[in-house]
Amino acid sequence: MKVEVINNEEKNKKPFPKLMISENGSIVFFESRNLGQCLHCPYNNSKIGRIYNDWSMESFGDFDGKITLEND
Repeated sequence: MKVEVINNEEKNKKPFPKLMISENGSIVFFESRNLGQCLHCPYNNSKIGRIYNDWSMESFGDFDGKITLEND
């Protein structure tokens, strides 16, 4: 039996600044590693627009979707 695994995750990572999404659905605009602004944080106490410098990067991956910001 032969098994081959090719993981392109590292190759496809975008450089900072970029949008990233967490395992729980939070979307953050990262200026650099660990430094980001919360855009959509449905399951924690992070406030939209607040900037944090201690995000747990292990739970984030690059976000390839689309976000629209507008005033109500």
